[in-house]
This record gives sequence, structure tokens and C-alpha cells, in this order.
Amino acid sequence: FLGDLAYSVEIGYYFKEDDYAELEEYVNERILQTEDLIQSTVPEMPELNIAENNQRKAPWELLAIAEEICNSFKSVVENNRMYKLLYNDDGTPKDETAAQLLFYTTALGYCKKYDVDINRESDPGIGELDFKFSVGNKSKVVIEMKLSTNGTLKHGYEKQLPAYLRAEEIDRGIFVIIQMTKDKSSQQEYVEKAYAKSKNDPNHGVDVIVVDATPKPSASKI
Repeated sequence: FLGDLAYSVEIGYYFKEDDYAELEEYVNERILQTEDLIQSTVPEMPELNIAENNQRKAPWELLAIAEEICNSFKSVVENNRMYKLLYNDDGTPKDETAAQLLFYTTALGYCKKYDVDINRESDPGIGELDFKFSVGNKSKVVIEMKLSTNGTLKHGYEKQLPAYLRAEEIDRGIFVIIQMTKDKSSQQEYVEKAYAKSKNDPNHGVDVIVVDATPKPSASKI
């Protein structure tokens, strides 16, 4: 109860009343759509074994689920105008907490369906993780999320997330960049180029997903 109360207070702080109504409508819709969406994606990933009861998921299976959640978040921000929840009335970006809360609402339906634990801002001893998905002790995926305007973007990719992986004793994580400006920052370009060079290496530890949260024109103005 206290966790739910704290979460509700946090949403109320970062999202105004109009935003909250839109978020609530979105959450209710996503809850209804999530099961159908997941079922529709399973045929595209035939190797994904949807574990039930207490059957444990392999690390690669949990990574596939985490990537699916990230891509679903990317889709609603880019295609369903949820980027609007990430900006203030004057057009300035809200801080990363707003993006984290929206990601959390996207992830909940998937985690319930797949019986996966989601932890936000857990601390393995070297700082707070943005998100950790886990099933048991060995199957874990860590996600770090940063706005493209964050001055520590390069550090987060090269140092921060790898340090979290070592602390959790796992070898794969996901670095999510929320692009807030039309022109990419020099740090975002650096991270994308570095990832492009490393992603084909089977030993690379960090996947990068870029979410374009820049304002889009309405369909009638395209």
C-alpha cells in the first residue's frame, strides 16, 4: 500500500492534472491492449519460451522481454503522442523522472504477463539503477535511461551502466536515450557511433535504444 501511495504521489508531482488524465487513459488502454500485443509478437520470436508458474527464464529470454518493453515504450512516445507528457507547458523538457514514470506504466502489463519482477531505483551499492528486470537471482537485465540533453550521456554509456552490470554480476544491459531536440547532441552522436561499432561483437554488454521524443506535427499538418 505504501509503495502504491508513494508512486501515486510521485506521478501527481511530475504530471499535471491534464497530463494525468491523458496518462490514465493511456494506461487503461495499454492494459487492455498489452495481452493482445504480446501474443501478436510471440510468433515473431518463436524461440521465446513464455514461462509460467515458477519456471525460470534464461538470461537471453529476459533480455528479449526487456527489449520488447523498451520498443513498446519507444512506439507510444513516437507514434501515440505520449512525448507530450515529457514537456512542460512552456515547451521545456521535464526531468528524466517523467520519462521513467511513463516507461514504468508501459512495462507493468508486460511484467505481469511474463511474471517478471520490475524494480525502479534499486541500489546495488554503487548508486541507484533506473530499472532492473529480474526472475530469480541469475536472470537480470538493467536499464539506464537518460535524456539526450543530459551532460553525462557519454559517461552513462561508457562507465555508469557497465558498473551497474558488474555490481549485479550480469553481462547485458540496455541504455535508453530519450532524444529531446531535433539536432542530436555531440554526446548522443558519440554514443550512437560507439554502439554501431560494438553491437556486432558477441561480447558487447550494452544495447542502445533511441526514443525520438521531439514534438511531431499532427496528421492534418503533415
